[in-house]
Amino acid sequence: MLSHIRRHWIRWSIGGVLLAVLAVTAVPYVYTTYVAEAAPAGLATERLQPATDGPEAPLDGSWRAADGSEAEYRIDEILFGQEVTAVGRTGEVDGEIEISGTAVRTGRVEVDMASVATDNPRRDRQFRDNLMDVADNPTATFALTGPVELPGSPAVGSEITVPARGELTLRGVTRPVTVDLTVGRGASELTVSGEVPVALADHGIPRPSVGGISVADRATVGFALRFEPA
Repeated sequence: MLSHIRRHWIRWSIGGVLLAVLAVTAVPYVYTTYVAEAAPAGLATERLQPATDGPEAPLDGSWRAADGSEAEYRIDEILFGQEVTAVGRTGEVDGEIEISGTAVRTGRVEVDMASVATDNPRRDRQFRDNLMDVADNPTATFALTGPVELPGSPAVGSEITVPARGELTLRGVTRPVTVDLTVGRGASELTVSGEVPVALADHGIPRPSVGGISVADRATVGFALRFEPA
């Protein structure tokens, strides 16, 4: 009798372990394959298309970030062996550029980090509280550190790409960066898009690795901005 009970107990124990292993491996696979949506293309790839109709505004002067501007982060995650790309976006973006002649003399963009959201509220809490510490560092900023020379005065409907030097501030830590800016000219608006690779350690951003979930040590910060005359 005891041996019979012991054999059943062993079978139940083995079965329980197998079910646990199956849950750990199968559930993330099902989620990433059939439930989770594929990551969208980056904002720098999608790019905003400026409106070309209406009266033409002069390039010279101040331009302010307008509705439709977005910023994002993209980072690869490992979820129990399954690779996914997490994408967080926000439209809470402010900024201004100053153009004189054929050069962007100054430029600054500020992002409200507490408003960045993905498709997962738990990930968003981790992002706000632990990774970016938005209570003490509510914004991220990019500021030009030198003028950006344009190849002449872009025609309405045209698009150019120019290199720019600036400083990126994340989690209160500022680092120099170089980014290729794609500038589109509309009749009375400008669009500016680009992306910057970021090493988390450079900005003191921790890498969470809890319960079978880990993230890469590098992320991408992207933006697609729409500017109107200030």
